[in-house]
Amino acid sequence: GRQTPPTHKRPSSPNRTRRIMPMMPPGLERYGASGSVIDPVSDTTAPSEDLKVMEAQMLSLFRLNDYEGVGRMRDTQLMNLHMINMILSADMAPANASIERAAVRMFELCGKHGLTPNASVHNNVLGALSRRGPPEAVLSWVARMRASNIMDTFACNVELKAHIGMGHLDAATSLLSAMMRGSPDSPNPDSVSFNTVLAALADARQPEKAERMIATIYDSGLGALMDSHSFTSVIHSYAKISRPDKSAHWLQRMLEARIRPDVVTFNAVLAAHAHCGDTEGAKRVLRAFNDYAVEECPNVRPDVISYNTLISACAQAGQPHEAEAAFEAMKASGIEPDQVSFTSVISAHARTGNPASAQAWLEMMQRTPGVAPPDAVTWNTLCSAHARVGDAVTSVACFRAMEAAGVKPSPRTHAIMINAFVQANELSRAKESLLQLIAHNEPLTASSFNALISAHARNKAPDAA
Repeated sequence: GRQTPPTHKRPSSPNRTRRIMPMMPPGLERYGASGSVIDPVSDTTAPSEDLKVMEAQMLSLFRLNDYEGVGRMRDTQLMNLHMINMILSADMAPANASIERAAVRMFELCGKHGLTPNASVHNNVLGALSRRGPPEAVLSWVARMRASNIMDTFACNVELKAHIGMGHLDAATSLLSAMMRGSPDSPNPDSVSFNTVLAALADARQPEKAERMIATIYDSGLGALMDSHSFTSVIHSYAKISRPDKSAHWLQRMLEARIRPDVVTFNAVLAAHAHCGDTEGAKRVLRAFNDYAVEECPNVRPDVISYNTLISACAQAGQPHEAEAAFEAMKASGIEPDQVSFTSVISAHARTGNPASAQAWLEMMQRTPGVAPPDAVTWNTLCSAHARVGDAVTSVACFRAMEAAGVKPSPRTHAIMINAFVQANELSRAKESLLQLIAHNEPLTASSFNALISAHARNKAPDAA
């Protein structure tokens, strides 16, 4: 069953020594860690009717995105922290606004009215820095908040993101561990905290660390905060390193924890099998996905990505008939195939040396309403299919059809065309094609040259090579 996370009470630290904060933004040096130049004055008095009216007027302007109007109320005689926070937001709204300057003006306004900025005001600046500033600026502002003893979960989550953005995964995991232990200067974590670190570990292809993190979360009594994103991160991580067994294991763990997987979760497990060319495993997962949708969660069903993943797996395994079957199953389920669906089937036939079938599927793709036209990848696949069987004439015809369709050839296209002539042993044509590409300043890859060099070498023509 799910565990209820413990409640950690934070000990008060009235005499705690404040730390010196690094990288203070310019203009903020004269303000204390609390952000006020005067003795802190609590904003606990009941607001007067006039203040309520002024606050309501400002809120109306703010909701209308009339930031200039909000700014014009800066000089009003009555002010509270909510109003100051709205003015701060208005100051930071322009894309070219200086967040540091807006923070300075906020501190000045608080000082004028004898108010001490609270966590909400600080988080407003922190959020803006996270969106627009470098991670170093975020960490500097977090240091200010921590010294003021106003850190909350939102601030810690932004700090986690900053550490990850700088590539400091160890710092992020250490901070999360401190939050889980209930350290005095770290608030309790939430689902965002866990998912931020777990997703980073997945992106870094460190699934074992993600597994250990999940174990620690449950051992700390915080398992109730785990959600589908938490498990999906681990599943994604194993999918990236082609471990379908572990991906399937964590999907089962997720179901046992009675956490509903979403389409992204199932697609990640599908991808794990596809990366290994395990078509049977991919089909098994897709069947389980369909069964789950019927029995447990009708709102979560396989989507176009699910079927495209299976079709791609069949293509990579050289199983064109299985790819076609998955394509038809997709249509039968009410999902319209897209450009990727057709290209994957074309690739399946191309890989097995059947250019005629590949050509037929491309023509079907062009006739199907609502499907994007073939792109460079699709045309390259077809050109390659003809080139593999030495049909240089048809390969060249495909190349010309590609140009006529307005699709710009890629370096891969040029390499394929040269290879088509080489396969047909028409080396003079291959050389002519290569020289033409050079004359038109077309981008070339090393493979474009290597194919022709190897052909001359096989023909005992070292000078030409």
